[in-house]
Amino acid sequence: MADSMPLKVSYDLEFDILEVDFREPAEAITVELAEDVFAHVVPDPFSIVGLTIHNFSKHPSRVIPLMGGELAVTPTAAAEIKMLLKVS
Repeated sequence: MADSMPLKVSYDLEFDILEVDFREPAEAITVELAEDVFAHVVPDPFSIVGLTIHNFSKHPSRVIPLMGGELAVTPTAAAEIKMLLKVS
């Protein structure tokens, strides 16, 4: 894949924010998936390019489900994100 890059993970200890980038930064829309959990989404073609978790050390689950460098999103969650973004 020409636009792929190694997974980039950074953590800001002062503000307790975890950032995960799956691809080079792109024009993305940020969607709140759950309290303090945000996905960075490119609508066309639909893909999740990053993830931000606020209050990471206090988050109930510190496990980030990754598959092949991409966020593992259930079909239901993907449909909800697409609905929020109004894409097909």
